[in-house]
Amino acid sequence: MTTIPAQTGTQNPQTRAATQGGAAPTSGFGAVDPLKLLQKHKWLLAGSAVVGGLVGLAAHFAWFAYAPVYKPTVIFEVSPPVRNAADTPEIMGGQEEFNRFMSTQKSRMTDDGVLSRVATSTELPNKAKKWSQQFYENGSFNSQEALKELRDIVDSRVVTGTQLIELSVTYSDKYEATDIVKLVSTKYREVLEEQGRRSRDSRTLSLREGIERAQAQIDQRTTERDTLVRQNKIESIRSAVEAVQTDLRSVSEELKNVELAITALRKQQEQMEAEFNNPAGISYSDELRGEVDEDALVLDIKQQIAILKSSQQALLLGGKTSEHRAYLRYESQIKAQEDTLATTKAQLLKQKFESQLDGIRSEIRQREAQQAKLSADKTELETRSTQLASLDGRLTDIDTAIKTLLTSKAESEKALSNVKMLDSLENANRVIVWRDATVPNEVAFPKLAFMLPLGILLTVGLVGGGVIAREILDQRVKGPGDITLMPRTRLIGWVPDAAEDPSGQGAVETAFRDRSRGVVAESYRQIRVALSKRLEAAGHRSLLVVSGMPGSGATTTISNLALAFAAAEKRVLIIDANFRRPAVNRVFGLPESPGLGDCLAKNAELASAIQATSTPGVEVLTAGTKESRVVERLGTAGFSTLLSEASAKYDLVLIDCAPVIVAGDGLTIAHRCDASMVVVRAFGEKRGLVARIRNELTESRSEFLGVLVNSVRASAGGYLRGNFRATQEYQQS
Repeated sequence: MTTIPAQTGTQNPQTRAATQGGAAPTSGFGAVDPLKLLQKHKWLLAGSAVVGGLVGLAAHFAWFAYAPVYKPTVIFEVSPPVRNAADTPEIMGGQEEFNRFMSTQKSRMTDDGVLSRVATSTELPNKAKKWSQQFYENGSFNSQEALKELRDIVDSRVVTGTQLIELSVTYSDKYEATDIVKLVSTKYREVLEEQGRRSRDSRTLSLREGIERAQAQIDQRTTERDTLVRQNKIESIRSAVEAVQTDLRSVSEELKNVELAITALRKQQEQMEAEFNNPAGISYSDELRGEVDEDALVLDIKQQIAILKSSQQALLLGGKTSEHRAYLRYESQIKAQEDTLATTKAQLLKQKFESQLDGIRSEIRQREAQQAKLSADKTELETRSTQLASLDGRLTDIDTAIKTLLTSKAESEKALSNVKMLDSLENANRVIVWRDATVPNEVAFPKLAFMLPLGILLTVGLVGGGVIAREILDQRVKGPGDITLMPRTRLIGWVPDAAEDPSGQGAVETAFRDRSRGVVAESYRQIRVALSKRLEAAGHRSLLVVSGMPGSGATTTISNLALAFAAAEKRVLIIDANFRRPAVNRVFGLPESPGLGDCLAKNAELASAIQATSTPGVEVLTAGTKESRVVERLGTAGFSTLLSEASAKYDLVLIDCAPVIVAGDGLTIAHRCDASMVVVRAFGEKRGLVARIRNELTESRSEFLGVLVNSVRASAGGYLRGNFRATQEYQQS
């Protein structure tokens, strides 16, 4: 039994409308319980299975007697392609390519290219006379109509997991069917042979043209190569390239040495010119000074000085003094010669220095001239090397092209030879007859193993479909499951049909009191728990219990809920606001007045109108005298005041009213009380009515708590009766 979850606080009608329920909209099929339907209609389904078996059996024998179908077959074997006449067949390109080829051949066997040949063949009317009779018009055979029929009776399929294709014909005459499938097989092989021949001829022509083109290109490349060699006067391009490279290396090395010498000479020139222009004078090297000292002119002056000095020394040895006139004359001559020597040496040093500087300048000019010539030679050699390299590249490209063309030509010649050899092989077309057609001994259809299950399946399917359709189209609330599947609708709980309560039968209105250990009483206990949680959490004291249709059990629900809450030590007041057909006073055996109507007419006070029942904690405010029961007073402020006064004195005020379908009293009261709930009878109200009442109550002032399903029957199928029995046994133990 499903109960509602707790919810704290109060909500306005708009918020409650958005939050209550939460179930997504569900199709009608979602409310169907297959297990229940199966158990409920198991004998009907079993009977339909028996009838279906008989129907299938009768259909089998009738079909076998009047329209049997035979299916002779021709089986073809598909071989992998043979690429070389010397090789064995091998699947090239992968299994996918082979499967694609098999699929193509399967389709080709039954395409119009083959079937039109069969339809226009002169053999067809002779081999299948009975079948062909239907296509004669005014004595002539209509091949177009025959082609249409062949499309229907000729079929082919790939045998799964093999390299076989099965070609078949279905017809009522097994002999003519066999002849037709053989004729189709023959025409298919003719088409295959023609296509293979055209393919081989096209391949042969293509290969021959390729060979001729390759030879022409070879001749063209050879002529181009000979022309290049002749125009450039080169016998061996490799030798010419090597010679030029050798000369280029030699010239480059010599040019490098000259450039180094020029650099050194210029550096020496710069140093000597700096010395020559030095204001302090030239600093001559020891080597240059040594060369001047060895000069003949300097040596002659030095010799004269030596002679003078020798003569002067002789005077001293001869007794002459340094003051002697001759001695002084020699002294003067020596001095003059020494000055001449110094002057001569200075002149010679400068002359030799200038001569060296001029020599360096001259050598630099010679080296620069040599450098220019070597640079020109190098440029010429580099140009020649580039030309030879380009020529060598062109010749290499030509040789490579010739080699490629020769290889291509050889491959084409080999392929041409292979095509000619393949043409003579048995499996050249890759498709051969593996097993020819024979006259069948058994019919292809009907088969008892097929017709019998088919009859059962169809009959049971039709009956089962009808049962499900009837269940879907039935919009009545059959049980609590229908409520849970309705959008924005909570299930408060459900109460079983009192007639199926194992504890016995009696007044259902006081089942909680009279059969406290029964299944019905236990159901109200669980509903009490769910309601208490919601009412106490929200602080509600007054609860409207309304039904959709008369007889749904709103009064029964109120009386049992009152007894259940009283058993939990709650003070409960029942207000009978059903002014049209009051019943609460009869349930508890109380007089009809004074009551609610008298209080609203101000003919009685609430305290004096409330009547006690035989159950402690349960008191009743009946409907009142007939004259005072004016329904308009239920929407007045006086009724609101009465409810407030009652709510202050009692833990729970339960309000009964007329069903919504016959009066709007319930909606009027819903705007005055704290909470409301709907009671529906299983197989009584429809889901549309429940949804309408839910929407109206949700928009009222009171909080809509949900729906209680009453009188749920185990006969709806399934497990309820077992649950009832288990509950009763547990209560009695």
